[in-house]
Amino acid sequence: MYDADLAHHRARQRGERPRRPKLRLDAELRAEVQARLDLEWSPEQISAHLRALWPDRPERHLCHESIYRALYQGAKGVLSRTLTKKLRTGRPLRKQRRKAGQRAPQLAVPANLIDERPAVVELRERAGDWEGDRA
Repeated sequence: MYDADLAHHRARQRGERPRRPKLRLDAELRAEVQARLDLEWSPEQISAHLRALWPDRPERHLCHESIYRALYQGAKGVLSRTLTKKLRTGRPLRKQRRKAGQRAPQLAVPANLIDERPAVVELRERAGDWEGDRA
């Protein structure tokens, strides 16, 4: 028997992969990113520059979001949060968004499994018991 809620929960758990950030592991890459931030380059420009600088070394390629996260999360050994002043917005903190767990549920009624529906549905005597019916 298939349970969509359980399958969704398991897929979310499998999707979480704890990884160490590239900027923490590679000092040369971190120095390059920091030097470009000092020159007031945007993370998008830095990302493109890294791909041009090391075209055959994909382990040194970063997306701009990785650079933003390293700046705004301020993890030790990565990038200094003081470099956020070098960004064009100069914003010291990122605007907070709601986390998935804080959202209002989209479905007001909990899901019912097909196996748990009443036997009268199998008779298909009422409107709405057919697959194509809409209530």
